[in-house]
Amino acid sequence: MRIRLDGLRLQLLLVLVFPFGVILVLLALASVRVHQQAMRRLVAERDEWAARSAASAISEQLHHRQSSIRSMASRLSEDLPPEALLQEESDLLADFDRGMAVTDHNGRVLASNPGGVGWTTRPIISTVTSLDGPQAVYSIPFDEAGQVTVLVAAASDEGNALVGAFTVSSLMRSAMLGLGSSEAGASAFLTDDAGRLLASLGPPPEQNDLLGHTGVRPALLGEQGSSFVPGTDGEHVVSYSPVQPTGWALVIEEPWEIVSSPMLNLSLLGPLVLVPALLLTLVALWFGARQVIEPLRRLEAEADKLAAGDFSAGGAEVGGIAEVRHLQSTLDTMAGKIRSSQEALRGYINSITRAQEEERLRLARELHDSAIQDLIALDQQIQMLSLDRQGQGVVDDPRLSGLHQAAQRTVQELRRVSRGLRPVYLEDLGLVPALETLAREMSEDLGIPVSFHLDGLPRRFNPETELALYRIVQESLSNVARHASAKRASVAVRFGGDNIELEIADDGLGFVPPEHPGDLTAEGHYGLLGIHERAEIVGAELELNSEPGHGTRVRVRLTEPSPGS
Repeated sequence: MRIRLDGLRLQLLLVLVFPFGVILVLLALASVRVHQQAMRRLVAERDEWAARSAASAISEQLHHRQSSIRSMASRLSEDLPPEALLQEESDLLADFDRGMAVTDHNGRVLASNPGGVGWTTRPIISTVTSLDGPQAVYSIPFDEAGQVTVLVAAASDEGNALVGAFTVSSLMRSAMLGLGSSEAGASAFLTDDAGRLLASLGPPPEQNDLLGHTGVRPALLGEQGSSFVPGTDGEHVVSYSPVQPTGWALVIEEPWEIVSSPMLNLSLLGPLVLVPALLLTLVALWFGARQVIEPLRRLEAEADKLAAGDFSAGGAEVGGIAEVRHLQSTLDTMAGKIRSSQEALRGYINSITRAQEEERLRLARELHDSAIQDLIALDQQIQMLSLDRQGQGVVDDPRLSGLHQAAQRTVQELRRVSRGLRPVYLEDLGLVPALETLAREMSEDLGIPVSFHLDGLPRRFNPETELALYRIVQESLSNVARHASAKRASVAVRFGGDNIELEIADDGLGFVPPEHPGDLTAEGHYGLLGIHERAEIVGAELELNSEPGHGTRVRVRLTEPSPGS
């Protein structure tokens, strides 16, 4: 059996079987890599979500502390001593672990809760004097007893202010609930816009200037996301998010490998599953080649013949699975319908062509027997009138001369139209004299030389055949006149036995011929379509050769036995 380079079996060996073995080896290494990348993305997404959630929780805690201070400040206007107010709101000390105090509008402490220390050392004056309206404000973070502390203050309607103090670490612990530090090596920290560490959970960052730490600057600018950075214990995933309303940055960092599990090692065994899959694939491909590919190739050959117009193709069983056999049956049915449709269409076109020629003959006779004869009679009347005028002494009447010339021109034009409708030379003298006359007349109409060549001994064909061949040459020369922009053209007639060959050529613009006759209509070549149909009606072979810039050549070959042969 001949081996095709594009055959399925060779393709299976070169394209599938050999590479599959290589893939098995590479997949063992790639599977771990793919698993790691997936886990890497999973950890990044998890930590990014954790950073957003933690930042949102911290923001809610900050807003809660603002609301609490603002609510207590509104009660300072009541007839309630500051000490009694602080005593009643002692349950808020869980949020303000550094105490609360009441001050005047200059920041002087009027009362504080028991245990509140260091009020004189805190930036309370600048915080209280910055109050403007009912909104609560935060102070800049400051160090107190080794912890970063923040004040939040709100003014009352009478001018006094209520101030609460809390450590950032307590805020972070209550808001995050251990997020970011549940795994070994994980850490989280808060920093302000100056790059100062406010609080941290887990191992603190080793970097002194936190503004250079990954994720800090984007978070301070209001962005959130995650990225990967190298670390001493492997690659770390860093997620970050801004904290409102203080404008701080929350950063969570951890080695992503800590989430790995023993299942990662089991992924090395994954490629072994492909071994039986490979065997099953080979069996399936063998079955496909035997029952699908080869029948489809045979069916493809039949379809190519049908596309070329050979409707005798088909009928032979191609075998294969039921779907392929059903496809062949459908293709054969479709070919039969197309053949019937083309035969009906050819008969219809033949009838139309015959009716068209009969109508042309009728019009030509009408022109010859009626219009032309009437014009000749009119011209004779003009000439007689001219003779009468001469007898009256008028030597030359320009009006009568003009009418005589116009009548002569009209008669010549009508005779030319009549010959175009039904060439009298064709019926009286035969095909060759008619084509020679047509070439001479087209040369005069086009203004370019149209040569005529004859080879062999001419003979007559039946009238319908001669008329069809004449119309093919006539339409070809008309196409030269309309589209070719040629400098010369030629018509050649060759006789040989029962054969006749016509060739019409020009040196015009040329074009790209369509592959199938059915494409002529879609591309607007209606004249060529008419030539093809006329050749098909009389059983002639048509050959069209053209190339842009190299002119066009139409050949028609016909074999018609002589009568009595």
